[in-house]
Amino acid sequence: MNACDKVTILLPELFTSFLAVEPRLHAAFDVVRQESEKAIIESCNYDHRVTTIVRKGDFSRFVAIAAPDAEQSRFRLYCDWCNWVFPYDDLFDNGELKLDAAAAQAKMQALFANMESTERGADTEQCDLIRFHDVIWSRMRASASPGVQGRFLKTMHRFCDAVLKQVFILAADETPTLSEILRIRRQSAGVAPLYPLFEYAHALDLPDEFFDSQWVQELEELGMDCALLGALFWIPADLDKAEGVPHNVVAICRIRGLSAQQAFDHVGSMLDDRLARIESCVAMRPQYKNRRLEQEAERYIEGVLNTIRANLYWSFASRRYFGDQADIVRRTRTVKVLKNPAFMGQSSEQLASFVLEQ
Repeated sequence: MNACDKVTILLPELFTSFLAVEPRLHAAFDVVRQESEKAIIESCNYDHRVTTIVRKGDFSRFVAIAAPDAEQSRFRLYCDWCNWVFPYDDLFDNGELKLDAAAAQAKMQALFANMESTERGADTEQCDLIRFHDVIWSRMRASASPGVQGRFLKTMHRFCDAVLKQVFILAADETPTLSEILRIRRQSAGVAPLYPLFEYAHALDLPDEFFDSQWVQELEELGMDCALLGALFWIPADLDKAEGVPHNVVAICRIRGLSAQQAFDHVGSMLDDRLARIESCVAMRPQYKNRRLEQEAERYIEGVLNTIRANLYWSFASRRYFGDQADIVRRTRTVKVLKNPAFMGQSSEQLASFVLEQ
């Protein structure tokens, strides 16, 4: 591949609204990062190649921004989960299971075998990644409230169901609409489990009915959209195009006839819309008469905003995406993408059915 195969596009302004505020890092970030990375590397017997991916990923930095005030042992659990979820998700996104629906489903069933077992430490599939998650879940069961456990389990189900749906679509060689892929990726991107994780990490004390509130559900969904849409400006924009995997909104926009720049502009406008709606949602939310509940609600809002902020700032700090070019990309807002990615070979009938959604 040479330079002529790529085109330079201008990214939308990403550091805007509350995202313009530089984040704080957890005070124990450096220590816990080393502990967490060492744990998964040794537990899963990673070779040099995968170990390098974990180190470059710097996934604990995401947690250090998302949960800067967490008690250290809870911060460590959150870091362990993030170090687990990326390699696990890669099995289905770009790895050995991305086209094998039956094997993918079996892997998910094995993951939930211990999580939903009444016997702690139940013996499940002999898979290092699943055993590592079993330990995380056992630690959470020992220290989290029943409400947090239930919310984590529910969001994990949604995450895994969406990942499987993504595998089924790819295995069947289907091209989803923009709204369909956004709905699937909203869950398969793995953002939803981060909400009960930061709730756990910060030891929030919120009643179960709080999460049934319309404004809370709207805020959570908008937060998932923002994290998803923001992430589209780096990994899927280049990696998926190179591999021919139309799993993201930018790819769907291009399949449906937009140029590379138009596709990124459209996703940028979608992100701006979500950020504006978050500000409106927070401004219009009800005020709770119970002072303790009001304080915890404020902390939960901050947790959602920090999750979105973490996704953006970690993406530029991590060498996983831009390598040594992150500062240049942030300053110039320019990246190179493929002119004609493999997934562009779609039928005229598919192109004719496209309607741009916000």
